[in-house]
Order: sequence, then structure tokens, then C-alpha cells
Amino acid sequence: MNKWKLILVLACVFCNIARANVAPDDVSIAPDSEPMIMPTREMRAETIYMMRCMEELHYNRKDISLLDHSTILRDYMGELDINRMIFTQKEVDDFTKRFSATLDIFISGGSLMPAFTIFDQYRRDAYARLDWVEKRLQQDWDFSAEECYTPDRKDAKWPVNSLEADMLWEKRLKYELLNEIMDSEGKLSTELPTEEGKEKPPAPIEALAKAREIVAKRYKNLRTALKDFDSWLIEEIFLNSLSHMYDPHSSFLSKTSLDDFNVMLLNSLVGIGAVLIDDNGTCIIKELHPGGPASLSKQFKVGDKILAVAQGVDGEFVDIVGMRLYKSVRLMRGEKGTIVRLKIQPVDAGPGDYKIVQLMRDEIHLMETRASGKLFELDLNGKKINIGVIDLPAFYGNDPNSDRRDADTTSDMRYLINKFKEHNIVGLIVDLRRNSGGFLEQAVGTSGLFIKTGPIVQVRDSSGKIENLCDEDESIEWTGPLIALTSAHSASASEIFVGALRDHRRAVIVGDPTTHGKGSVQIILPMNKFFSSLHDNALGAARVTVQKWYLPTGHSTQLNGVPADIKIPSFDAYLPVRESDLPHALSCDSVPAANFAYEETAKKLNYFVDPKIIKTLKKHAKVRQNGLKEFQILSERITNFRENISQKEISLNLEKRRQKSLADLQFKRKIKAELEELIAQDDYKFEKIRLEGDGGDDNREVYDIKQNELLPDFDIQLRECLRIVRDWFEILHPECAKATKDGTSPQRPIAE
Repeated sequence: MNKWKLILVLACVFCNIARANVAPDDVSIAPDSEPMIMPTREMRAETIYMMRCMEELHYNRKDISLLDHSTILRDYMGELDINRMIFTQKEVDDFTKRFSATLDIFISGGSLMPAFTIFDQYRRDAYARLDWVEKRLQQDWDFSAEECYTPDRKDAKWPVNSLEADMLWEKRLKYELLNEIMDSEGKLSTELPTEEGKEKPPAPIEALAKAREIVAKRYKNLRTALKDFDSWLIEEIFLNSLSHMYDPHSSFLSKTSLDDFNVMLLNSLVGIGAVLIDDNGTCIIKELHPGGPASLSKQFKVGDKILAVAQGVDGEFVDIVGMRLYKSVRLMRGEKGTIVRLKIQPVDAGPGDYKIVQLMRDEIHLMETRASGKLFELDLNGKKINIGVIDLPAFYGNDPNSDRRDADTTSDMRYLINKFKEHNIVGLIVDLRRNSGGFLEQAVGTSGLFIKTGPIVQVRDSSGKIENLCDEDESIEWTGPLIALTSAHSASASEIFVGALRDHRRAVIVGDPTTHGKGSVQIILPMNKFFSSLHDNALGAARVTVQKWYLPTGHSTQLNGVPADIKIPSFDAYLPVRESDLPHALSCDSVPAANFAYEETAKKLNYFVDPKIIKTLKKHAKVRQNGLKEFQILSERITNFRENISQKEISLNLEKRRQKSLADLQFKRKIKAELEELIAQDDYKFEKIRLEGDGGDDNREVYDIKQNELLPDFDIQLRECLRIVRDWFEILHPECAKATKDGTSPQRPIAE
């Protein structure tokens, strides 16, 4: 979008918000003891800002009055009542009828009255249901009936009336109790549940009592969470129900969500240096960041519970047991150099034992979300060859709205490539399987590390204007064999990177059939940057889809993604995780190709990937997939996985659940033994190649409450990529093309 046009639009938004800088909506107080949560004055301004941004800046530029208001309201109620078990269908219909005709008028005036009114009723209904749950849990339970329950109800219909809701909740509670009983019984036994011909045993009294206690505590925590529900959460859920009508990626970011978003992209925060999880209402240390305050203090262990937080050397402790995790984390974050005290229950201590630890907050750089390198050594006919692997989980960099300078993807990638070249690697793999995107300019810069110059991505705005973003840096960091390893989760900026390499005939794409399929560009518009003089409190931001992007040859990856040259079986192929699975996704189209001699340039600079080479590599990979034991194991696991996810209804019969748990355990133990045998034969060992500033604490513990259930780390996709690079090296060096011992044909063709 034209810079001056954007300023004009924002000026119009500013005028509207200035007029809206008045008291909050005049909403009545709930008649019972729990006061109704109220919208703030800032929320009126944020609502108007968000609405105008969507109408004036979004790629589709649709007036809010043209949206389906009934869908907005039902989506909002569905986000509040995710399992469709609190509201009744009548309540949903009544609210839809009451607010749909005038919803655009409310929003245009900055009023969130419909959202807060609906939430007030939701909370009343939820409190009543929690009272019902508390009583029902203490009554008798029969686990011998032939009943089933469908846990995933996000797309189900709401119950017609309270009687139907009671029946649903009866099954849900039985489902939760059975889960806990199976967990306590089954940590799991290898003995058969019963002997043939004998009466089936009832649920053990002790296991049921413990299950009741755990489930009751869970719903007690839900009551606390309802009571402490923040008004900004209501606002965020409602405004996102509106913005998602435009496309799945436009959203309103509250101040809290904006802070978390910045942490993810900028890879740094100021705090204690620990990853935390919520385990049934208790804050537990999942991981300690190397070099962080908590790790350096030597006072913490992975698995320790944090019970309370105090600010400064003499501040009062705030109990965080049962508190929502984001609130607990907020208490621990703060300005660099300030003191925070934590009340800790050590993982190896009794229930009543705790200690107080004082820390000084410091800046924590999240190395695990930055690029990292591994150097693999493979055997090739008795010779050793080195292959580099770069794991790139995001395209991170410097926030254009901030003056601070942080690590960026392009620099980190350049550093790792040069370190690899010191080890004389014969090929490079860039692992993008976890990469869901990031900064557009970093995708352009990183692509330029592998080509001399040329177009990387074309960007079109809502007016049809096309901008061609090019790599203008003539330096090339790596011209040898290059593989991009992708998955259905590789999205947005990672698809720009992969698509550019594909169009420039620079790399072989390996992985899932296609990448995610997100071909749109979002901008973050912080509200404080424009309206800080009007409000004392911090405001959120609008995340708006303003452009669509296209590959250099003009093709869009929207919905379709970037196809793999060599496909490797995976679990994700059977999950609804792609852009095409999201509601209200933008359509796929194309633009003219950017004028550039792609093939000729690649050949001239000697980094052209010949289609004949890809065909040969694909043939070798297929031979291995049909013959290697690890692919047979993967096929078994995928078949088992597909059977499990296809079972939408779960049995509420204890005996059947025991049999299913036993079968699952036996299958898992079989797979685990087979994988361990393969690892013993060839573990594909590697050496870590570190970025500057990475302390390299490889022995740090990671707390995982399901650690005993995990299978050995056996990355079939990466192992196959390493073998593909080895094949590629043989093709480029025919003198090395001899028989190997990995299950491929005795004499592999060089090219076809």
C-alpha cells in the first residue's frame, strides 16, 4: 500500500478514536453476586481502530456491514464454549437474533456490549454447570455400560435443552474419570485385564477415588479461571471472530498478546530464564535457559513448582497456584536489573517443603528459536563425507518498529554455512519442518545466500500493484548440493524461501507432499504508536493481511503450497493442518512471471539442479522407502495413527478401554524395541555447530510429564535427506558411484 495513503487512512482512524475517547459502555451489573466484567475506555478506541483497519487496509477491503453477522456471533460463542456444552441452542439462537441486525452499528461506535453481554450469560451458565459437576462427581458411576463419547465437539451442535446438556456432561465426566483410572491402573500393566470366563472387575475403589479428586480439582481451577477472566480476553476473542471473517491470519492483538508475539519474533525477553508449563493449575519449570538467571543461580531444577512470586527484596508474595499461566509469567517478567523472589517447592521435596529464591532479571536470548547447526559424517564406500544441517524454526530479525538490534536469520545462516565450509561439507540441508514464517525481508535475505541475484518474491496489494522483491547482493555463500526439508507446517516466509529456491532451480525440495499454503502478508499496526497521547494505558495492535505474495515465476502458494520433489511419508499428511483447511482462507491466483533468466543464470553460475538429477534421486529414495526397515516401521506407525484419529467416538466401557490401552502399549513397546535396534546399528551421530553466544549446555534437563511414554528420537525424514545428499554427491562424482550397504540397488545410475 502507498505510504501516504496508509497515513491518510490512519488519520481517519485517529479522528474516529478521538471522538470515541469517552466513558465505557453503559452496561448493567449482573443481578447475582458476581459483578459483570466491564469493557474499558481503551477497548472502545481499539475496537474502532480494528474495524477501520479491516475495512480500509485489508486486502479484500470489505465493509463490515457486508459480513455475515450471525457467523461472527456464533463463532464468538463457539470460542467461548469450545466444546458446545455450556450454552443451549436456544441461547445461541436468541443472542444471534438479538444482535446480528445491528452488530455493525455497535462495532462502528466502538461498543463491545454484545460481546460482554454474551460472556456474562456464558459465565452464569458455566457457574451453574460447575455446581452440577461438583455434585455429580460424588455420586456412583457405572463403567460397564456400552457407551461412547466424542471428545472433539468444536464443530458439534449445541444441546437443545438442559436435559440434553446433562446427558452430554454425564458422558464427559465419565470420559475424564476413565482417563484418570486408566492412567493410575495402566502406567500400564502388561497383564491381561481379566481371565476368560471370569466376571469383569469393577473400577478399583482407590483408582476411582483418586480420579474423582483429580477431576474435581480441575473443575475447581476452572471456577477460579472464570472468576479471574480478564476483560481483554473477551475483547480479543470477539474482535478475532470479526477479523477472521476476512481471512484466518488477520487478528486483534491485545497488549498481552502483542508482548508475547514480539518475544517470539525478536528471540529475547527480560525475565528469569525458564520455560514454564501449567500442570493442572500449578506452574512448573519445564526448562532452564543456559546462561539465564535461574540456571546461573544453581537453585532450580527442572520439575520444580513455583508457588508464589514477589517483586523486589521486600514485596509481598502473590500466590500463583490456580492462576492462569500468562498471569504467572507476567509477574516474573520485568525490567532488566530488577529483583524478583520466587517461592519454590523443589521437585524432590515433600508437599509442605519450600524455599525462597531471589533473582535479578536479565535479558534472555532464546537460542532454541534461532538457527542451529549439526555436522553429520556419513560413510561412502569406506570414505567419510561431511554433510551440514541447519535447523531453522523461524525467520526472525529486527522489528522495523523498534530501534533495538537483535539477531537476524540471514546473519546466523551465513555464519553457520561458513562454519560448515571449514569442515569441507559436500552438501547442505535446511530443515524448515517447524518453520511457520516470520519476517519477509529475512526470507529474501536468506534466499540470497544461495543465488547471485534475482527476484525472490512478488507482492501484490489490494489495488493490484505488484512489487518485485529481489536479492541484490551478488555474494553466494553456498553453491553445492542443497536440500530444503519441509512439512505441512512450513508456512509463509519459509514458503517464500523454498519457492524462490525452486524457481531458481537451486535446490531439491524433500518432505510432505506440499508445504502449508499461506501466501499472504500481514503487517502489525501498534495502536500506541498513533494514539499514545489519548490513553494512559498501553494499547494492543492490529494484525492485518494487506498483500498476497507470489513466487518469482508468478505462481501463488496460497492454498496449494510448494510441492516436494521427493515425498517422504509423514503423519501430517493425514491431519487438517494446511491453509486449505482453515475457514475463510483467501483464494489462489497468479501474476505474470518476473522477468529473469532463471535456468540460464543457474547453469552459468554452476548451481543449476538438473531435473535428471532429481529424477535419479527420487528413484533411489523410492527403493529405500520400499526396502528399508525404518520405512516399514514408519508405515506401521502411520497406519496405527490413522486408525486412532479416525475413531472420533471413545468407549466409556472400562474393560474395552483396558483392552485398547493394552494393545496401544504393546504396539508402542514393539516399535520402541525396533527403533532402538536400528539406532544401535547406525545412530547417525553428529557434531553441533554453534552460533556465537550459544553457551552450549547440551546436558540441560527438559521436564516432560509424559517422558516415560516417549519413543526414541529417530528422525526418519532427516536420515533420508542425508542419504539423498550422499546420492547427489555420487552423481556429481561418478568415480564414487559404487555399491553401498543401505538397501539400495548394487549399481545406481548416475543420471537419466
